[in-house]
Amino acid sequence: MGFRVMTKKEIANLKCPFCGFVQEVEVPQTGCLVFHKCEKCQKIISVPKESKECCIVCVYSDKKCSASKPPYH
Repeated sequence: MGFRVMTKKEIANLKCPFCGFVQEVEVPQTGCLVFHKCEKCQKIISVPKESKECCIVCVYSDKKCSASKPPYH
């Protein structure tokens, strides 16, 4: 039987670019969050084509995803 490592979930405040509604989303621990549906206006939030960021957490929230953070040494 193996052990499970418990990690604290990081929450970001994601601001919808369409209606301005701020909602909490979990910051991905592995990978990027490319799409999300706004809880208020129901529009799909995605990374703008001209953006250099990898996901909507990096573009529209107060946090950065794990893919954009430097690795631990």
